[in-house]
Amino acid sequence: MTKRFSAISILSVILALAMFVPALAHGQAQVPGQGGTGGNAFTCGGSYCYTPDAGWNPLDSNAALQTTGAMLVRALNGSKLFFGTVSQDVTLSTGGTTTVTSTPTMLPAGSIILAVNGTVTTTITGSCTGWEFGDGTTAARFTSNNTTLTAGSNSIGINQWNQISTASAQPGQPAAGNITVTCAGGAPTAGKIRITTFYLQPIGPSQ
Repeated sequence: MTKRFSAISILSVILALAMFVPALAHGQAQVPGQGGTGGNAFTCGGSYCYTPDAGWNPLDSNAALQTTGAMLVRALNGSKLFFGTVSQDVTLSTGGTTTVTSTPTMLPAGSIILAVNGTVTTTITGSCTGWEFGDGTTAARFTSNNTTLTAGSNSIGINQWNQISTASAQPGQPAAGNITVTCAGGAPTAGKIRITTFYLQPIGPSQ
C-alpha cells in the first residue's frame, strides 16, 4: 500500500507542477522570442534563462514517435519533460485472440505510461467475449477484461499503477513497445478499437 501511495503521490506532484507558471524574479525582464521558444525566456545574469512553458507548445526536437505533445518544463542544461499522447484505430485480427498495434510506437521508450484508454468503434463479434490491453507479457497490464463488446464501450487503462509486485507491469516503460489487445473466449470475426496512450517522457540534458 505504501509503494502504491508513493507512486500516485509523485504523479500528482508532477501534474501539479505542469500547471504552475512562476513569476519572474526581481530584475528579470521578459524577452519574448530570445533564448527559447514561445516567449518563455528572460534575461538572467547577462544570459538567458527559461521559465516553464505557460501554454501547450508543440514538440520541438523530440523523437517522431509522438503524435501530439506539450513541453511542460525545461532546464538551463537542456533537460525537458514532455506530456504526450499517441492514438491509433486498431482493427482486431480475426486469425487469433491477440492483435498487436503497429507503427507509431504506442509505448514510447523512456516514458511513464499514465493511461492507455480504448473505445470500441466497431462492435466486436465472433467468439470473443471480452477485451483487454497489455504489452505482450502482461495481458492486463493496462486494462482488465471488458465484456461489453458494442460500439461505444470504453476502458480507462490505469491498471499499471496497481501492479506493485511485477516491475515490468508498472508505469515505467524503459524500451519502446506496442500494445497487445487480447480477446477472451476466442477469435473475433469483426471489431475495431480506438486506443490512446497518455504518457510523460523526460529528455536528458544536452552536452
